[in-house]
Amino acid sequence: MRRFALSPLGGLYNAVTFFRNKAFDVGLLKTERVPYPVIAVGNLTAGGTGKTPLVEYIVAFLLRRGKKVAVLSRGYGRLSRGPVVVSDGRSLLVDAAEGGDEAVQVARKFPGAVVIVSERRAVGALKAGEFGAEVIVLDDAFQHRYIHRDCNILVIDAAKDIRRELPLPAGRRREPLAGIRRADLIVWAGGGAGVKLEDLAHLVEPYFSGPMVRALVEVHRLVRAGSGEAEGVNELAAQRVLAFSGIGNPGRFAETVAGTGAELAGWVTFQDHHRYTEEDIQGLLETFRTSRAEMMVTTEKDAVRMMADREIRENFLARFPVWFLPIQIRLSAGEEVLHRMIEGVLPART
Repeated sequence: MRRFALSPLGGLYNAVTFFRNKAFDVGLLKTERVPYPVIAVGNLTAGGTGKTPLVEYIVAFLLRRGKKVAVLSRGYGRLSRGPVVVSDGRSLLVDAAEGGDEAVQVARKFPGAVVIVSERRAVGALKAGEFGAEVIVLDDAFQHRYIHRDCNILVIDAAKDIRRELPLPAGRRREPLAGIRRADLIVWAGGGAGVKLEDLAHLVEPYFSGPMVRALVEVHRLVRAGSGEAEGVNELAAQRVLAFSGIGNPGRFAETVAGTGAELAGWVTFQDHHRYTEEDIQGLLETFRTSRAEMMVTTEKDAVRMMADREIRENFLARFPVWFLPIQIRLSAGEEVLHRMIEGVLPART
């Protein structure tokens, strides 16, 4: 019913994004070039599709090749405005409140990467040059066309038919399907291991016939939010857990928890990029007690946001069994294609 009621707004949104893209295509809106190669990762829908794990995969790939990498994002959910240096490639400089959860998550995992948030990505890219950046990775930037990209990677959820997604706000699609044509590479993320590339190609016809990669989203570790101690994910098997999250695709997280063999005692959801309050924590603790759960499990992004609040960090994360599940991707088909495309835009070392 809600989707039906919002469908006229979805049609208006689709029209606005269509004409915006046309304005870029004919040059009415300008795309700015920066003096470094730019690799962009984005999606066509709102919510989780495995975009951040792919960004992390690319950052790790570039760092292994000795490149000075800068990761740029808008920094959704942050309290600050303008360009903010989250990491200078040596130290983490701000928390999630100022830098945004995804940017801080990347900076914590890759201390050698420069991480900057900025509404204007071109401004952030020039700022990255002050820290010796050789290559820029744009996070969540498929619709942000104000900066030129040398490799445009589109991540699509392999578990859903993209053709059936309605435009915002009736559905989750951010722009018309014709936007798929801008992609240089499609990464199909998620879905079961039995879903092959040949099963997915027809979903993007007639918009795309280029290279594609298959990526599986996996969980291998369980990390204690208060101490950082890690266990194998098999420790969740047969445990009675309370799962909670504030992300774009909470259903996928619930499936991830259930897939570990854990017994789901309760499930609490908040809005994407939710900033936790004392009232939220008290509600979680009450649900934890009444559900007779043995532990609480959340996402890495949620843990990063909670760590930014000293009271929550000291009185909740440090005192109660709160764990998070870091996710990563494994490329099951087309890995060499992705590697070639990335290496193809890199500058030769002088």
